[in-house]
Amino acid sequence: MTRWTTWAVGLVLCGCAPFWVAVASLDPGENLGPSEDRAVVIGRIAQVEDGKEQNMRPPWYERGLPGIALYRVETGQWFGGATVADKDGNFYWLLPRGTYLMVQYRYRVLPMEPRTAFQVPPGLGAVYVGTLRIEIDTVHGFLFLGRAQKGPERIAVLDEFERARTVLETPNPQVAQQVTKHLMVHSLLLPPAAPIFGSLQWHTLVGVLNELGLPILTPAH
Repeated sequence: MTRWTTWAVGLVLCGCAPFWVAVASLDPGENLGPSEDRAVVIGRIAQVEDGKEQNMRPPWYERGLPGIALYRVETGQWFGGATVADKDGNFYWLLPRGTYLMVQYRYRVLPMEPRTAFQVPPGLGAVYVGTLRIEIDTVHGFLFLGRAQKGPERIAVLDEFERARTVLETPNPQVAQQVTKHLMVHSLLLPPAAPIFGSLQWHTLVGVLNELGLPILTPAH
């Protein structure tokens, strides 16, 4: 079943984000629907709090789903509402081909800026981008209500390609056989969200992406 996170839908409904595109977050058993101009992006988000990996699909009465905001470099489009399919954090996003920045991530704690980029190349129906592992330490929140982040997050990209294929083999064996590895890159050279929302230095960003081995696919500026 296709899902969008509540905050992204709210932005669209209130008119606060007229240029945002909602990401189709799919279940692995669905017809993932790659086409000439779109591909399925497969990966995982693992949030680790105080050394313990979190349930990424909690019961409805707990806090909402993880939300990820993306920026497509070639067109300047913003994509909101990307989320996960299960408690382990696996995701299956249907996206146009291009180069993407993960500019914001939010789940349970304050929003953070992953400074991570990935690419959806032409000619591939399904792309595996890896596991984004976000490790944080927490403390009790105000009046001991909930938890608050303590110190900076620690972010890494892991290659769990065979694990991802195994997860897909039963519900979607065709996609499991066709998926190609194209790992995302985390780097502090990538800009945080704030400058992008302001005056994005596009040519500087393109230079950084080239250094990271992610040249943009179609010159747009």
